[in-house]
Amino acid sequence: MNSTKLRQLAATNLNQLPALAALLSTCSVSQAALHLGISQPAMSNTLKQLREVFADPLLVRHGNAMIRTPRGELLNQLVTEVLRSIENLIDVGTDFDPAVSERKFIIGARDYIASGFLSALVQCLCVEAPGMSVRIANPLNTEALARGIRDLVIAPPDLPVWRESAGLMKKRLYTDSWVCLTRVGHPAVKHCDGNGDSEDHHGGEGYIPLENYLAASHVRVSIGVDMPTQVDIALDKMGEQRHCVLSVAYFAAVPALVASSDLIAVVPKRCGTYFQTFLPIQLYPPPIPLADIPMAAIWHSRSQEDPAHRWLRNKVFAHIGE
Repeated sequence: MNSTKLRQLAATNLNQLPALAALLSTCSVSQAALHLGISQPAMSNTLKQLREVFADPLLVRHGNAMIRTPRGELLNQLVTEVLRSIENLIDVGTDFDPAVSERKFIIGARDYIASGFLSALVQCLCVEAPGMSVRIANPLNTEALARGIRDLVIAPPDLPVWRESAGLMKKRLYTDSWVCLTRVGHPAVKHCDGNGDSEDHHGGEGYIPLENYLAASHVRVSIGVDMPTQVDIALDKMGEQRHCVLSVAYFAAVPALVASSDLIAVVPKRCGTYFQTFLPIQLYPPPIPLADIPMAAIWHSRSQEDPAHRWLRNKVFAHIGE
């Protein structure tokens, strides 16, 4: 940081950052005041000063509520990360004790991955580190890890965004596979009796013939608009295609849809197994060749020697690994 920026920073009242965060997160002067334990007039005066500092209203009236301006939206994203960095800065050099630590971490993970290990991790935090907190968010990219916007990511390490990025540390957690997900008693499923003859009623291990799979209606999970999935790529190589009635962005949205319809989905096995414990769904091998899914914990080397980060990732390793 150059001298000009340092002088500007020195002239700024950084004590107002918590107020800025409270105002922008609540969009309410009274709620922000309550959050920080100060009077409403004092918070109103702080908002006035912040508007002068940023040359922007930050919050404007919309009906009976206040909403953030575009600049306020941007600052709302940044100020939380700034305050987290300050909290971590204060903790640097102190002995780490999970029992008294108040560190806040953000783990980047897809929804179905988080659902599989969050229960065990939360129990661990409540018992061993009651003051610490974890937020689950989208993985984003390597820049998010480098800047501390994400502390740890759980994702396939062979994706381009993680594969060739400098400064990243990785630990293999497990290898997942793909399964077809259907409701119990789905007409596309074939079953074998004790003599190995095919039956149409429910029973036995079961399988989905390719012709039945292609004739069915499907729900697809796709991260990007019109982005082909592994299933679509595999079918294209075979000169086939499926009829997708619905596309969603989250694997966790799929099992309930499948359980109450004749839709078929292809999901990671851990996802299907987790939701099978409380939904009437069945798992079957896909009738098309699909590569396994390696999963890893990924973090930036900047966090490698941080005792709190080491404690957290070791807990993640223990609760999500094979």
